Amino acid sequence: MSNSNKHRTFINEVIKVLKDMGCYISIDENKHVKIKVANGDKKDTWIVSKSPTNRFSAQRNALSELKRTLRNLGVNDLSPLENNSLLTMIVNGYESQIDIQNIKSQLESQVGRGELGLLSEEVEILSRIIESSLNRTKTASNGDISILRPDGSPLIACTKFVAVPAAEKGSYHNSYTLKAGCDALLNYYQHCQGIVVMGVVVTDIWRPSNINELEIPIQIFELLGIKTIFVLTSGHSVTIIPPTWK
Repeated sequence: MSNSNKHRTFINEVIKVLKDMGCYISIDENKHVKIKVANGDKKDTWIVSKSPTNRFSAQRNALSELKRTLRNLGVNDLSPLENNSLLTMIVNGYESQIDIQNIKSQLESQVGRGELGLLSEEVEILSRIIESSLNRTKTASNGDISILRPDGSPLIACTKFVAVPAAEKGSYHNSYTLKAGCDALLNYYQHCQGIVVMGVVVTDIWRPSNINELEIPIQIFELLGIKTIFVLTSGHSVTIIPPTWK
């Protein structure tokens, strides 16, 4: 992806987050993108260059300015911007590092230390599952991997492998909350029993208390041959997290 496309993705993602936060926006584009943001009866304008000389510094400065603008409008909860994994990856350049080879090498290192209950041959497919989940351009069904998203993207058919992206607050377009993602995964297991063999929850937040009540159904499906794996992502790091009951 070119720098101009990455910058457009950055702007589009910010617009999407602002809408999810309940802000009313209108957009005017020329050499700059001028986004008028309204919260209640307060209004302000956020301006970002369409073709900055230095993309990284421009995006960081633009986010800082946007946060200041939102605070002036009385928006105090800025966590949707701060916790958005795609914005974090773009602004910090992580998107070039989160690829299948990077994921695979990290998993192989954990397998080599005996930290995972996985066979070496399972690392390849798990790497593909995680990469598909993190890549938001992937379709709902990608070969033998299904990606469950809360926007209701239709699934073509049951697949052997399924991934659920999850984030702290979730997003209508891209990710569930951790609990809602696990519920969606269990529903998929029920619907696709006899076909699905592995489900992976890829999350940037880990709160075991949110999913402890799902211990019994997850273990029942495991006895039926469906393995569930939890993966915590942070920047460009990928870590398998065992649930508290294992």
